This record gives sequence, structure tokens and C-alpha cells, in this order.
Amino acid sequence: MRRDRWHELDVRSHGRDDGAAVRYVGLDGTRVGGFGWIGSGPDRGPLTDPHGRERRFRTAVAAKIAVDRAWP
Repeated sequence: MRRDRWHELDVRSHGRDDGAAVRYVGLDGTRVGGFGWIGSGPDRGPLTDPHGRERRFRTAVAAKIAVDRAWP
């Protein structure tokens, strides 16, 4: 993983040079612990779980790592 690929766009979003991004969308009210960060790939497709639901993360770092694994 190349950390230099990520740039903070503002406090609630980070983007990668190729268009992948993570952003804070707020809590969805169903999960405990503040899972408000989501990720999307260079094609703007959301990072989803095996059931097709949008994956959420507790921190921006966790979301970035997941996006980097899905779209290296």
C-alpha cells in the first residue's frame, strides 16, 4: 500500500490519485460504535459486503485500507 496516494480533500473526505475515495457520511443508526466512513473505487463504485450492502468503517484509515485492498 502506498500511503502517498491518499490526499485529504476536507475533514470528511479523502481521495486517491486514481479517483478512489473515502468519505464520512454519518451514522446510519443501526450500528454501534460509529461506523460512518464508506469507500468507493476509481469507478465510483461503492465498496460492498458479500450481500451487496455498503460497507462502513469506524475510521478513515480502516476505510482507506479496505479500498486499497479492493482497488490496489
